[in-house]
Amino acid sequence: MDRSVSRSRSESFEHQPIRSRSRSRSRPRPRALPINVERWDEEIHQEFEYDVNFPYLHQFHPKLYYYYKENELLVPPEVPNLHPRYAEVDGKIYLGLRVFAKKDAWQSTRMVKRFGIFCRNLAVILWGGEKLLANKSIYPSDKIINPDWGERTIICPQKLELYFSLVDDFINEKMPGTSETKRYDYLHGLTQRICRKIQDIRDALDPNKKKQKKQGKRRNQRK
Repeated sequence: MDRSVSRSRSESFEHQPIRSRSRSRSRPRPRALPINVERWDEEIHQEFEYDVNFPYLHQFHPKLYYYYKENELLVPPEVPNLHPRYAEVDGKIYLGLRVFAKKDAWQSTRMVKRFGIFCRNLAVILWGGEKLLANKSIYPSDKIINPDWGERTIICPQKLELYFSLVDDFINEKMPGTSETKRYDYLHGLTQRICRKIQDIRDALDPNKKKQKKQGKRRNQRK
């Protein structure tokens, strides 16, 4: 396939409505990871070569990786690293893929000690704020909980790979001594954390959910 066509599909992927992509083609069955989380060692790790451009997706979420691969969307980003990661530029912190974070927002995010809070805050920063993140989806789905939101768009693999890498930096810096088994568990669970954050934002911004919450509080006060 022409690389220009593949590149074009990848660049526009994050802006395409989910239901516009055909799901009729059968998906290749993801290969099982040659990893026994009870026995992770150098010998096992070297038996399998992961995608050098998407190692986190390939290793920790193979099902999602092969979905992207089937749709020819695993195109390495052509955007060069404008600066070293975490470099300060004009009062902002460079994270990669032309993504900058406000210095104060990034510093407060990096200061948190709880892993889950860091992951949730990082997702908001990386995808440009809560409202933009709320209209994203990790997995392909035709289900729209609130029609007022419109169609969700799937998060692009390049930015998701960057997210994994930034979280791994946090583990190495803030959680020294983490075993490979625990590291695997942390990184494997990242997509669920993003999904929960997205749903929490949508619930908080949904006027119907707000109304139900207020009604629930009033009933509790009467009791």
